[in-house]
Amino acid sequence: MSGFFRCLIYCVIYNRHMKKVLLIDLGHLAHRYLYAKSADIKAAGYGYLRLMILGHGIFQYISQFRPNEVYIGVDYKKSWRKELTTIYKAQRAGLREKSSDVIDWDGFYIFMEDFVHELRETFPFHTPLVPHLEADDVIGWLAKNLPAEHEKILVSGDGDYVQMLKYPNVKLWSPNQKGYVSGLDPERELMIKIICGDKSDNIPGCRKGVGEKKAIKLIESGELLKLLNEIDGDGKPCEFRRNYDRNMKLVDIELVPAGLNKRLQEHLVTYELADGSKFYDYLIKHRLREMIDNIEKFRNIMRPLIPVKDMSDIFKKCHLRSIS
Repeated sequence: MSGFFRCLIYCVIYNRHMKKVLLIDLGHLAHRYLYAKSADIKAAGYGYLRLMILGHGIFQYISQFRPNEVYIGVDYKKSWRKELTTIYKAQRAGLREKSSDVIDWDGFYIFMEDFVHELRETFPFHTPLVPHLEADDVIGWLAKNLPAEHEKILVSGDGDYVQMLKYPNVKLWSPNQKGYVSGLDPERELMIKIICGDKSDNIPGCRKGVGEKKAIKLIESGELLKLLNEIDGDGKPCEFRRNYDRNMKLVDIELVPAGLNKRLQEHLVTYELADGSKFYDYLIKHRLREMIDNIEKFRNIMRPLIPVKDMSDIFKKCHLRSIS
């Protein structure tokens, strides 16, 4: 039997077994604790943030949802979106400056860089690092391309993730609402965000004064289509259409450059998942007393995620290689 057909058979068998997959946006999780616990972090240092992200964040979600696999989405190096326009997230530096009296931002970024590598080396969580991809790019690709039979639970309070609800078996858990996001049309919400822009990412709206209500009216009345087809005096698309096209490239997860998605796929195929053997030493090294005192609880939470040396890893890699 050829290698291709053997791989094909493995993939068919693997895909029949439904799994529950947890996908966590690390940046969103870290910033939630950074702001909520800024006084404690300032007093105790970033080791306290490590405890919050792990013990009260990631492990809590694993205990709650009991997944078979965990993926951690990470922003890695300069986003590809900043190559499209200098306005993207340009306001962040000013916001950091305003809060610099309570948050040591240089210390935070140094901590986060180290912490991501600690996750990769210590825990049985897939934590892919692909230059120029953001966490939602990684999670969006996984939500779309992991087997449709798998239940995929996304954890983030970022509205960008609503559009991913269009993919099969995807659920979005909002830590802010402490519940699943429901009752929304993902395609419609995406169009509204494209029209209105996104203040948190410094993406302006397509037209000044057009908020959510007016955006909905444009969509429902059919006026949006007319605006998108308008041309200016030079025979070029009107300003609204130019802004719409810009925002769509920045917001629509389907428009992530194909080359970056290919790098992510290749990275996942070769990813070596940690077996958890360094867990205890890690807790000792970073003096995570609260976790040490409850180490069996955390080991039990982590145990189902530890890779077993059998054919399942081959099945998964065959599936990832088969994605065009």
